[in-house]
Amino acid sequence: MPARSRRSGALPGEAGAPSIRSTRPGTRAQEITIFEVTTDAVRLIEDARSAQEVPDSFGIRVFSHADDNGQGSLALAFTDQPAEGDEVTEQAGTEIYLAPELVAPLADTRLDVQQSPEGAQLALVRQPTDPG
Repeated sequence: MPARSRRSGALPGEAGAPSIRSTRPGTRAQEITIFEVTTDAVRLIEDARSAQEVPDSFGIRVFSHADDNGQGSLALAFTDQPAEGDEVTEQAGTEIYLAPELVAPLADTRLDVQQSPEGAQLALVRQPTDPG
């Protein structure tokens, strides 16, 4: 089942609601679906949390980051709260904060685990689209 989310900085009374504010004036908040984090990915994240002694209250933020060459890449980091505008969801007991500029590009993507020669690593996997 896809995760549901809410935007940080929601209107008073909306905290914890599975919806975000609409960008169109005069409309009600709408529920959106954001990218999925698999159970295996959450386990790997929780292993990293434990190894780094990160508090259980911290979530994981997914955001874009430019490397030294100016190339964009995806970054993940533990943080105590979402940045303004982040989409917030809880998946398998872990809060996920998704940067607003990544909501649309990652909507049909899931964060999963893939095996490599270096061991298990987080990987983005495109979800099949529904033909109907």
